Amino acid sequence: MTSHTIHDEQTTPVPRSRASQSSQSPSASHCDTLPYSLTGPLPHPPFTPKHDRNGGSQSTHDNVAIVKNSPSVSAPLRLGAPPSTPRASAQPLPCVATPGHASSQDSEHTFTKIGHIQQAVQCELANSWVEEEGKAFQAHLEAIIDTKYPDLDAKIQSWLNGYEDYSNAKAWTCIPSNARKEDRLYEPIVQVMNDILTEFQPPDQEKERARAAIDTHKKPFVHNNPNPADATATDETADETNDTDETDSTDTTDATASTGQTTLNSSPDITTFGNGPAATGKSYTIAYAFALNVWEIKLRLSEKLSQNDRDQVAVYAREIFIQQPNRRFVYTPLLSKRELRVIRFDRAGCYYTHKINYHEQAKFFVKLVLLVASFDEELIGYDTTVYWANEKRFLSMCAPVTYHSGTQDWKANSTEMLFDLEDRPMFSRHTIRSRGTVCWSASYGGNTYIIKDYWRADGREIEADFLKELVGVRGVGQMFAFENDRESIKEARGFNDESDMHSDSTTRTTVLGRSFMRIVVHRHGSTLEQAHSPLVLLRAIRDIVLGHRESFLERGILHRDISFNNLLLSAKLEHGAGVIIDWDMARRLIDLLSGTSTTGDARTGTRAFQSVKVLLGSPQLGHHDHMDDLESIFYVLYYILYGYDTAGRRLPDEKLGRIAKWENLSTEPGLLAESKGFFIQNDDSQELTRFDGPYSQPLCDLTEGLQKFFRPRIALANGSVGARRRTTFPPYQATQAKIDYENFLDHIDLAITKIESLPPSTPLPSPIPFSLHGFPSPPSPGKRVHDDNDDATGDSPHSPSTKRPRRGTSASDPSTPTRRSTVPINSSPLRPPPRASTSYGGDETRSERRMTITSDNDDPFQSHPVSVAPAPVRVARQRVAPYMSDATRETFGSDRATPRNIYGNQHQRPPS
Repeated sequence: MTSHTIHDEQTTPVPRSRASQSSQSPSASHCDTLPYSLTGPLPHPPFTPKHDRNGGSQSTHDNVAIVKNSPSVSAPLRLGAPPSTPRASAQPLPCVATPGHASSQDSEHTFTKIGHIQQAVQCELANSWVEEEGKAFQAHLEAIIDTKYPDLDAKIQSWLNGYEDYSNAKAWTCIPSNARKEDRLYEPIVQVMNDILTEFQPPDQEKERARAAIDTHKKPFVHNNPNPADATATDETADETNDTDETDSTDTTDATASTGQTTLNSSPDITTFGNGPAATGKSYTIAYAFALNVWEIKLRLSEKLSQNDRDQVAVYAREIFIQQPNRRFVYTPLLSKRELRVIRFDRAGCYYTHKINYHEQAKFFVKLVLLVASFDEELIGYDTTVYWANEKRFLSMCAPVTYHSGTQDWKANSTEMLFDLEDRPMFSRHTIRSRGTVCWSASYGGNTYIIKDYWRADGREIEADFLKELVGVRGVGQMFAFENDRESIKEARGFNDESDMHSDSTTRTTVLGRSFMRIVVHRHGSTLEQAHSPLVLLRAIRDIVLGHRESFLERGILHRDISFNNLLLSAKLEHGAGVIIDWDMARRLIDLLSGTSTTGDARTGTRAFQSVKVLLGSPQLGHHDHMDDLESIFYVLYYILYGYDTAGRRLPDEKLGRIAKWENLSTEPGLLAESKGFFIQNDDSQELTRFDGPYSQPLCDLTEGLQKFFRPRIALANGSVGARRRTTFPPYQATQAKIDYENFLDHIDLAITKIESLPPSTPLPSPIPFSLHGFPSPPSPGKRVHDDNDDATGDSPHSPSTKRPRRGTSASDPSTPTRRSTVPINSSPLRPPPRASTSYGGDETRSERRMTITSDNDDPFQSHPVSVAPAPVRVARQRVAPYMSDATRETFGSDRATPRNIYGNQHQRPPS
């Protein structure tokens, strides 16, 4: 027989010198190559995203040079215009508690069996399964391969005519039609697939990247495996582990590792393996990390896709996404004796075909085998801008504009930038249907960055647009470059931009599309629990609040997703001692006030740190506002002070107290709001654990003061909802917002002043060492992880013998006395002596607070003198009272020269 090879001139990419990058002309830039062009050999890198040359929507304040580029894209993979924002609603947008749908994220569950993962992905993917209309998906798949290889039909027909295992009666004769067990189907199907791959293999120079279909139904694939090359089970072990024919391959025996942790395995029936620059930097082994796609074999396929089949293949797809962080989508076809069904998983959910008779449609079957094992890694589902070369990982990017700190402006760019990456991402989302966030630690031009890839839901505003407007804001992570709308899921599935995707559920729910985004931000430090002293922690919180205030009051942007992982210590002090990152859920104040909503606004933060008002989720409480974010910052601070030991390690679950309830995502939002409201309204008796000795009392006073700060607002929120409404929650007022920020900062400043006034003491235990590359990420709230260094009681070996104070009095036990530190604290107003380096004088207002560094040492984690503005001297000041409507004035009292907070008048400012 004549061999029908497919010529694919794609070559392995290699790093380029910086000189060659800078010498590229704009016309030669990969920014100008045709995205998703499948009409011939693809250049390096083969996956060229669609660029928004305008850098997203432009504000009137942006002075950005624009590079025009309007490529025409051949059908069927047409990439259209960015999604538009829905029209504004008539009413102000209410707070709605997260999550909008369930999640299979590891940190939100304890998976001890594969069945647990199946249940989680079933909930996660609910109402996101889309069935093709007519033969739309089939035609789209054929068009992809036909566009790539236009003369393939004739070659396939010629091969089928001479293939001994295919008859003119339109049947693969080697596949038994009378099989009563699945195990009779594995070998013949694998043989046909490998015959196809061998026949249409690229030229000899590509054979080191040969693809192969392998029967893996008895080979356990380890889940969440960081070292796949070391975890391949032998055939003997695999046979013992999963010696069954008819049970689902995911229901394998769960082995227990020597560490005592449960190791989960699953076994796809047939797996296509291969390597390549985007897939792997080494030869493949039997592991999800090297799986191009998986095939699930059934004796017969139901007319409608069954729930069991959905759950089974979803587990495989989820694990491929986890172990291959640069995957954009995954194919997991179902195959029976006569029929097949193509299933595609991506970040919007799942898209699948009707049943297809692959005996009668043999050419389609051949094309499908070639597509899911293509040597063009873009067609398989990889983001080929992330690739391996010489056993190192790189990321290539051609941003439309880049920020130049020297000139403090954005400049047009047409040069490909090549970033050096760590081998594994520093963070990746372990889900299917989600933003699919992946964060890479990267270096370029002598600087370190974090590159964040994520899938933005259609209708949400672009994060890069916010970050462009927040350039230069102290306390906000700064962006260097970005690429918007690199790919559209809707159009990658073959849908028109104007058409909707509807789920196959009885409700025909509209499934949101998503667009692939990339931003590059300057690398910062670890999360706040790694602060080596209370002063470092409080100064970081202070700068974060200042950055939040400027972003909201001066730039009109509200973050709305304050959480433990989004507040970081700063590696560059010019950015502040602490910074806020991750603005992809932010909203503009003008939209919140006008009631403009966007699809997907149901997610407004991380559950453990959401405010009581957001958790209540009542339209009677109005939109998300600055106080919701400040309350979230308080919960992060409390989580650190009462949920970590003196070495910066998370406490065991049994010692977390109320924090464990906050982390429990099975708790209903209403019950969680009740729990947090009870905590705010009552004195706290939980033990402060992060810092010991003389630091404990000022920190206890701080958290107690912030509880009292939020108390009136919580009471108002609780009294404004339900059938027994007693009052009306006050609307947002700009003047009141300024007062709220000042009062919150007063508490932080007073705590800083108290700690600065303490006599020198024994140095604190060093936290976990910080490194700009690969610092140990603490478990996200909700993740049940214990530190192996903790003893049986969970106490830190570094814990001093001094008993830590408990805060306040237990509301459930009024007899519990308030415990105070034995360390003497100056009871008089604490004011440090004047310093020449203090950043403001007596005449300067708090809106001008800034931190001045008095040392040349730029390491914020070393002990060096830092002059921080103390709490202001309490002097009489005239302040403008906020405007109040007649109804509000009747409820809260008349305007005053010295204003009364609209939330109430108790404990809004710390005592001097």
